[in-house]
Amino acid sequence: MASKISNLKTKQITLAEASPECPHTKPKNGRVHRNKLAGKEMKDVQPMSDVDTTWENSSMSTNDSEEAAQNLKDNLSKDLLNEYGDEVLDHMKKMTAKVNTADNLARHGISAQLRAKMIDWMIEVLSKCQCDDQTLFLSAKLLDRFFADVKCACTPGDLHIVGVTSIVLAAKYEEIIPLRLDFVEEKVTHGKITAEQIKQIEQLMVQTLKYWLGAPTELDFLLHYLQAILPNKEAMNFEFLESVARYLAKVNLHDYNLNSISPDLTAAATAHAAIKIVDEVNIRFTEDSLLDNLSQISCFPKEKILALSQHILNNAKNFGKVFPGLNKLNNYTLPKLNQVISNAQMFQMGTTQKK
Repeated sequence: MASKISNLKTKQITLAEASPECPHTKPKNGRVHRNKLAGKEMKDVQPMSDVDTTWENSSMSTNDSEEAAQNLKDNLSKDLLNEYGDEVLDHMKKMTAKVNTADNLARHGISAQLRAKMIDWMIEVLSKCQCDDQTLFLSAKLLDRFFADVKCACTPGDLHIVGVTSIVLAAKYEEIIPLRLDFVEEKVTHGKITAEQIKQIEQLMVQTLKYWLGAPTELDFLLHYLQAILPNKEAMNFEFLESVARYLAKVNLHDYNLNSISPDLTAAATAHAAIKIVDEVNIRFTEDSLLDNLSQISCFPKEKILALSQHILNNAKNFGKVFPGLNKLNNYTLPKLNQVISNAQMFQMGTTQKK
């Protein structure tokens, strides 16, 4: 069967050529207008400074307000997790069992290296457009699910348009303001792929996936596990742990071999790997007890978690060798991660001195 994708006759384009130009402006309040990134200026929307905030306590400083909001969010998350955590995790596991992306590229002639290059490019696009991490993980999930379920045989040349369309779909699903097609055509693909072509592949993708886009990702399980095993978290240390875990999870996206492993197991191993890294910089989380908790919550034996976490740590430590030529992840993620590490270490030193 001829590939419906190939029949679109998209112009040949390398991922390097498709690097997006995401113009953005920072208003006076420091917030970036996401709608500007999406290619549209919504002039009828009030700026944040004009919104009525009379409900706020005027005597409360900005830092106090942010801290109070974060405490409220943390307490709410803890209450929801205590009340519904088991049911949520059980539902995500049931949904995951319906998805099988193992060896999904073999019949399409797409190599693991080319897929990893696409993931790296996705990281660049979504980082420049300041999209949420959930959008990245859902983009990768949609890409893999499509190649697993599509009936026609695709070609390596189809990978780029499917990747672009996966980003568009994921942004619609996760972002408050999705990426506009005219913006994607002009700034992301530089006119090599048209908005009409993206629409056609979008239709094919949602039909292939039976209109179910929200399959749980590794990030969904990872955040759930971290909240569950550290219910009484210390804010600074938890931010450090979560940042390391997110970085490792992004490394995992490049690894085609992990497609054959369920995301709930990968997330458990990633959480344990992150704990080991954090432990090395003298922020103690009592690793052994957390591994017991992680095993109990995830329903995976400790041996499986330990073995996979070693593989994940090896990928992270030797990223340049395992995935040669791919530098977008480190370019866009490491600076922020290094800042979080620095803050955590300074906080730890201050805490030690007080004692």
